[in-house]
Amino acid sequence: MTKAQTLFLSLVMLFPLASWSQSSLVGAWELVHVAPTDVELADPRGIINTKMYFTANGKLTGLKPDEVVTEKTRFADYKFDGKSVTLLSEGNPPYTVGVSFPDFETMLFSPPNASQRKFKRLAGPNIEIEPRSLQLIKLPASSATSAAEVSYDTNDYSGLPVEKRIQGTWEIIAYRRVPRNQAPPYGFLNDLWEIKSDTILITRRDPKGTETQTYSWANGNILVSGAVLDRRSEAKLKWKPSFNKWGHLVLDWDNAQIVFKLVSKNINQAPNVPVKIVLLQLAGE
Repeated sequence: MTKAQTLFLSLVMLFPLASWSQSSLVGAWELVHVAPTDVELADPRGIINTKMYFTANGKLTGLKPDEVVTEKTRFADYKFDGKSVTLLSEGNPPYTVGVSFPDFETMLFSPPNASQRKFKRLAGPNIEIEPRSLQLIKLPASSATSAAEVSYDTNDYSGLPVEKRIQGTWEIIAYRRVPRNQAPPYGFLNDLWEIKSDTILITRRDPKGTETQTYSWANGNILVSGAVLDRRSEAKLKWKPSFNKWGHLVLDWDNAQIVFKLVSKNINQAPNVPVKIVLLQLAGE
């Protein structure tokens, strides 16, 4: 795949309208769904819910979900004929893909060698959106639950002490600062952690399995063994807990960071969360 095609796929993880006019194409879009694929064909870094922004003068850019347009934002040229969009990149041949639009607010992009993408219109490019991975995985024993059916707990628990706030069922949504030699070839899956007052039940997605680890507190840090970059370790590790603006639980370790999204405060009810590859950032990036 050429650089132009790679750029287009990352940008087009956000495209809009077709059977309407050029003026209808103009605006911002969020990638909201990627059809499940086999793990061997999936992106080992996950697929983030990118935003795509088309201007009225034939320019487009891709933005991270919590990124906004600035004077430093880089744009590429595009052409739109009502049925297809062509990326015009200097030094590379034009790259064209077809698009379809079930309704004014929805765009479907079907690349020839990748899963279908679905986009929804945004009110503007500078709307900050919660980052998430959309890389759903087809596994023989996985649940048929769709991502749209998952109900996450969005209540505000910021008033609770951290010891109480971390309790609940959490889904891993991102790994950051991962050493390159410790990143699995197909990426990390969205394991579930059921955190109680002194134990963590980790549910592995594939191969399926569970393990329970005890933990303790020391100077605001969590001391726990057995949960290191998706691998078991007998060493006692120190994790620093914090929460970002989205309410995600962030556990910092010397060599990595794990980000979690709260599924439920009810640790006695097993959530039915579809298997996906989480977002991955390697050390030094």
